Amino acid sequence: SRVVLNIQEDVNMSLQIAPLILISFIENAFKHSRHTINGQVYIKGDIKVNGSVLTLDLENSYNPEMQDVNLVKREGGVGLEITNKRLQMLYFDKYKIDVNEDNGIYKLNLQIQL
Repeated sequence: SRVVLNIQEDVNMSLQIAPLILISFIENAFKHSRHTINGQVYIKGDIKVNGSVLTLDLENSYNPEMQDVNLVKREGGVGLEITNKRLQMLYFDKYKIDVNEDNGIYKLNLQIQL
């Protein structure tokens, strides 16, 4: 198993982000990575700020064969739905989420204009 989380240290401390807005994405990475075929958990995350834009890049292993089972609904999925609604309510058009799935790796890129 491999878990790596890099967080930029030299951040402008006057910037603020909504409390716990990133935790659902990180929790989701842990939840879905445990279903890998070979049992090897892989999670890599980078959190950085460039100017006033916060970026979360998150990758995690998952089992592509479980797509048909609809893992999100089976395990709730409510956390991400609520987080997406919070992002919409708090940041309107000042955020962007891109998601890709490739060869057993789920990749999420979130950008928020703070």
